[in-house]
Amino acid sequence: MALLEIGGDVAEETSEVVTPLERSTRIDTRRLVGPLATLTVVVLLMVAWEIAARTVLAQSYVFPAPSAIAGQMADDAELLLVNSAATARTAAIGFLVGQAMAILLAVALSFSVAAELVVTKLALVVYSLPTLAIAPILGTMFGLEGTRVAVVAIVVFFPTLLATVSGLSAAGENPYLLVRSLGGTRWTVLTKISFRTALPEIFAGLKLGVPGAVLGAIASEWLGASEGLGIFMVNALAYLQPARVWATCVVIVFGTILVYGVIALLDRVCNGWAIDARGDR
Repeated sequence: MALLEIGGDVAEETSEVVTPLERSTRIDTRRLVGPLATLTVVVLLMVAWEIAARTVLAQSYVFPAPSAIAGQMADDAELLLVNSAATARTAAIGFLVGQAMAILLAVALSFSVAAELVVTKLALVVYSLPTLAIAPILGTMFGLEGTRVAVVAIVVFFPTLLATVSGLSAAGENPYLLVRSLGGTRWTVLTKISFRTALPEIFAGLKLGVPGAVLGAIASEWLGASEGLGIFMVNALAYLQPARVWATCVVIVFGTILVYGVIALLDRVCNGWAIDARGDR
């Protein structure tokens, strides 16, 4: 507290001293607001859906109540587990292959601006092709199982490629000139500056690739597979089992959110400095 004399009057000035512990508590409280708000909205939607399914939508065949979906999930627990494992295997392999190829190619392109312009345009062309159009070509090259993995890899490849290319060039010219003036090589610049600067962008590409990998794996199963959530869902549709279809969708959504959360946690561990610079979210 301090006293200030303004125009002959004495005014009282108060200043709040915030300790590091209080600041940390406030930050943690703000971080809880988002998840709690999301959970509240989800619960309210589920309650409204349950009520609607038992009243105004009671005659609807395609909107079973959440309680019916939960019951179907309990009945199909073993089937959902087996088919989830098949889809997760294809999605994981395709995700790892596509992301590794994207990051390695982006690193190689960082040494040549001309090559970067050409290759990114070619990658955009491939990414824009419908999956069903290139599936026969992929099938002759990789076989049925390899085709499903290739489809997932193509889906996740382009976003990570662009994100990594953008991140590798985000450091600017000054750090490059500084390292070179001290005798560093282009490889030194890449490993010590560019790659570390690009990590937030790389993780952004990885997170974007999670739902793409899951959806790509499900779509690839329609090209030919004996098991998987995509086939399981198609069979449920064919036999007019909406509760089973919705139960499959719930498994897909929660599995995607879980993997996304793991990568987001790794992002915070590796790039806490960048997240703090952007502000706590």
